[in-house]
Amino acid sequence: MDDEIGIEAGKIHAEMKPKVKDFGMIDALILASANKKGLKVLTGDKHFEHFENVVML
Repeated sequence: MDDEIGIEAGKIHAEMKPKVKDFGMIDALILASANKKGLKVLTGDKHFEHFENVVML
């Protein structure tokens, strides 16, 4: 993790927290890390279903 990922995670968390009741900071860190690396997140976690770079199982 670096400053850029931390800042991006904070933005994601602030945006999603009102929309998804228990959207956690760890969820935001996972997304921010994947975004920075240009990767997709493969998950079954419903918290991630609103994002383009996520593949839901």
